[in-house]
Amino acid sequence: MKNKTPEQHRNAVAFTLIELLVVIAIIGILAGMLLPAIARAKVAAKEKVAQVEMANLNAAISAYYNEYSILPASTAAAAAAGAVKNMDGTVGSDFTFGTVVKGTSPPSPIEGTNLVTTSVIQQSPLTPGENQYQNVNSEVMAILTDAAYYPENSVTRHTYNSKQIIEFNARAAADANSPGIDGNCIFRDPWGLPYIITLDMNYDGKCTDTRTWSVLMNTNSFSVSGSSMIWSFGSLRKVDLTTPYNSPINKHILTSWK
Repeated sequence: MKNKTPEQHRNAVAFTLIELLVVIAIIGILAGMLLPAIARAKVAAKEKVAQVEMANLNAAISAYYNEYSILPASTAAAAAAGAVKNMDGTVGSDFTFGTVVKGTSPPSPIEGTNLVTTSVIQQSPLTPGENQYQNVNSEVMAILTDAAYYPENSVTRHTYNSKQIIEFNARAAADANSPGIDGNCIFRDPWGLPYIITLDMNYDGKCTDTRTWSVLMNTNSFSVSGSSMIWSFGSLRKVDLTTPYNSPINKHILTSWK
């Protein structure tokens, strides 16, 4: 039997250039198929986290209301809601904690500690009237967590939570642009933008949004039953008021009511 030389043995087991190119092409095709699936799975996981957080926050707001018979909002927010004149002649409305820093003039949308352009948040979901009090969800979270930080200088830590009950727990944010509750008590979704919270400040058993959701749903007054309605900008981090709620841009918005 004739033995192969070392050179012949190497040639027998080596890949040809064409074979290597075929293998690389197959790997590229598989990677191209897997990467979008992995990206979708990551988005779906974050959406699940947001839905759970909104459900827990709704429950915490209800628990606070059952304990104190009022909703977790500052006197400034309550006064602003109470001063709204409705189209039917009545006075008093619900209040939406949106995306603006209190005290800025004009009110400015925020991302962490930085002002952002309207390309990031195309429309700010604000309480009607630019001269009224506006704020992000920080005061709601400060009250529900009995935090040391409070939105008003004239109150003490337990003014709105005299029994010092911690109704809500959430992870601490790594920084002012990250998911969780940051150092200013702003509660951010998995994509780093504040959750939008509307409270039933006129206590009629439903939360009414006369701005963002009324426009998206093409109605004069969009309402959700209960003490609170909460939503997130979702994975695209924006809302477009020029298109319906189920448009390619807006279908990524997450809500606590559907």
